Amino acid sequence: MNKYKKLIIIYILLLPYIDLITSLISRFTNLPLSLGMIVKGITLLFVVIYTFFYTKSKYKKISSIYLIILFVFMAIYMLPRLHYLNFGNLYTEISYMFRYMHFPIMLAGVINLFEDFDFSVSEIKKILFYNCISYTILLLVPYLTGTSFSSYNYSSVPGENGWFYAANETGTIMIILLTSIYYFMNRSNVARIFYTIPILIGVALISTKVSYFGMILVILLLCILFVYENKGKRKTLIIPILLIFITFVVCNLSYAIDNFKGTINNINESEKIEVEKPESGMDKENVYYNDIYDLVKNKTVGKTLKILLNRRDQFFINNLNIFINGNLNDRLFGIGWTNREDINYTFEKKLIEIDYLDIFIHYGIIGFLIYFSPLVILIFRTLYFIIKDKTYDKKLIFYFFVLLLILGISSFSGHVLAAPAVSIYVVLIIMIIIMYMTKRTDLKENKITILALHLGTGGIEKYISSLCKMLNNKYEIEIISTYKLIDKPSFNFDEKIQITYLINDFPRKNELKSAIKNKQIFNILKYGLHSLKILLQKYFYNSFAISNIDSKYIITTRYFHSSLVGLNKKTDQISIATEHNYHNNDKKYIKRVVKSCQNMDYLILVSEELQSFYSKLLKNTECTYIPNVIENIPKFNEHKKINQKIISIGRLVPEKGFLDLVDIISIVKEKINDIKLDIYGDGNEKEIIEKKIKTLKLENNITLCGFCEYDTLLNKMSDYDIYAMTSYTESFGLVLIEAMSRSLPCIAFDDANGAKNLLAENNGILISNRDKIAYANKIISLLKNIDNLNKQSLNGYNSCKKYEISTVQKQWLKLLK
Repeated sequence: MNKYKKLIIIYILLLPYIDLITSLISRFTNLPLSLGMIVKGITLLFVVIYTFFYTKSKYKKISSIYLIILFVFMAIYMLPRLHYLNFGNLYTEISYMFRYMHFPIMLAGVINLFEDFDFSVSEIKKILFYNCISYTILLLVPYLTGTSFSSYNYSSVPGENGWFYAANETGTIMIILLTSIYYFMNRSNVARIFYTIPILIGVALISTKVSYFGMILVILLLCILFVYENKGKRKTLIIPILLIFITFVVCNLSYAIDNFKGTINNINESEKIEVEKPESGMDKENVYYNDIYDLVKNKTVGKTLKILLNRRDQFFINNLNIFINGNLNDRLFGIGWTNREDINYTFEKKLIEIDYLDIFIHYGIIGFLIYFSPLVILIFRTLYFIIKDKTYDKKLIFYFFVLLLILGISSFSGHVLAAPAVSIYVVLIIMIIIMYMTKRTDLKENKITILALHLGTGGIEKYISSLCKMLNNKYEIEIISTYKLIDKPSFNFDEKIQITYLINDFPRKNELKSAIKNKQIFNILKYGLHSLKILLQKYFYNSFAISNIDSKYIITTRYFHSSLVGLNKKTDQISIATEHNYHNNDKKYIKRVVKSCQNMDYLILVSEELQSFYSKLLKNTECTYIPNVIENIPKFNEHKKINQKIISIGRLVPEKGFLDLVDIISIVKEKINDIKLDIYGDGNEKEIIEKKIKTLKLENNITLCGFCEYDTLLNKMSDYDIYAMTSYTESFGLVLIEAMSRSLPCIAFDDANGAKNLLAENNGILISNRDKIAYANKIISLLKNIDNLNKQSLNGYNSCKKYEISTVQKQWLKLLK
């Protein structure tokens, strides 16, 4: 883990203890600055500097713009007040600004920090869980030792707030942290649900209405989420019923109901008291002034205000009167927090203690709009996401309701957005919501997803099979194949490997080419539309599948998949591209590979030459050399006699150079009349090759054997004397390694870089300049000298041992760790 990320986590984990020390300093001293203000002030400065100058997050632009707008507003807010602010008033304005602006500034900064340092949903949940344990300890220990402070300093209503200062703040924090007890619900052992009892007791003892009703609502939401996510399992109802029962029992420890009854009684009693006419230094004949007074004298309106504002109606009336009767600047930028000629605050008249109302009145219409615009955008964005994207994680709805609950508390009791100790946890809940919407869900740390184009015959498909065998015992593996070409894969896969096919079809390229060649209009339309449909499905089905992968690791085998993974993967997933082809200095192909891998974490190359080449072009992707693998190497099989038989394997396509091989055999036949060549593989050049065989009258010498099962093919190799390759390009040449492991001497042209690297140092025979005559002469030389043939076979056999599965497996496991 990055050391800076560790520091961020440690800082958040220390917040309960920082808040505790701050509380004690506030209770027992008159210091103007507390530890919390100093630490959190430094934190604000850090996130602002980081956001403007260091972050590489995709949120940098929007968060920087928002912070600039916020700071411009703060400057405009302060300028008209400077002429009447003394030191005491300046401190008041700054301290209130710190309390209220802490939330939007932290929100704008943390979103960049968490993006840059790859925080995941699971990591944030763990932070919430550990802080929940810390707060529980700091609530229960004071209670058990008889040193706890009362939740209500100015009331006889009982309640225990541990060693903290404001009970509503502590209660709101605990409601947010309660979400982490889902950890206990998801354990296989039902008894672990009893671990929630101390946490619930801690919340109940606070005895505020916020903590009491908030606890009940969060527990109900957790139970609904659990039932939904565990449908069909035996313990689906046992655990939520048990948790609700525990919550019901624990609720009896709370005095919140008595507190609530007292509030209602006080409201009923207050109806008999004449409403106090607001005091103001302004013109008492002002129509707005009298309208407010008349409005609150109405018993129905007055009682409603008392209930909605939790008996803070008089504070609201005092502030609203000043706001409405103020000048244009007061309404746009707020009436502020300090006294002036026309405002004579006392502490009780200054704060309404309803976050939304305080922000609106004290920072004006413009301040209110700037302050709440991110929250409004987030709420509508989340609703839109939930309605449109049916594949979202249902925990998103849970955390969205938790956010709405917290914002609801902010509208009834305050002490949420205006309390830095609370608002940082609101920011963490928002981060979880954003991560769920950007698909940064909890990942399976021990799972690998491999993306394949198909699982038919081919070198890449063999590579995937070998890769699975190397990793299958250590990791859970799934393969997502775009096309289903055949009923079952050409190569063997363990039964526990999950294989998903996205499209039970494939593009009909050969049929389309044939239709175009023969000018068959109907078939051109038929196969053209079919190909278009398949290509669209290929793009959208893969994009959808990738965005829903829950594996920690994604391995791609085509640059098409690498491009989509770079666009759709979750931030905390490790993406590994693999490249199997030599580029042949094809600038277009090189550009495609480089572009597709720019957002990948690793690019695995099957040759050191390719590693060196792509390392120079990819600055943000680590290029690593891991060779192909052979799964088993039998004992060396010395040739006792020469059978005059040659084998070659590959797709019948131009880049494999089989037409040149036909020419070479024609030359060899002049010296060895009974020479035999068997070519295994299928492809669109089959008819052309057959035609050339007939033209050169080599029907008795060359056989196109078609497709053959891989294991069967390996067993057949012992019947042959030489493996011949005439490819124009090979990045690695796995088939050469397989042939050498079966004691066959290999011969190839050196323009195929994979062959050039493998057969160097006398491990095989390399022919320069695609010289067919030289190639044919080497074949003739080997077939006429068994000692030389066996010597060449042994050299090749010894060289292939470094590609054994056990050796290459260690390299892969090291990379993944």
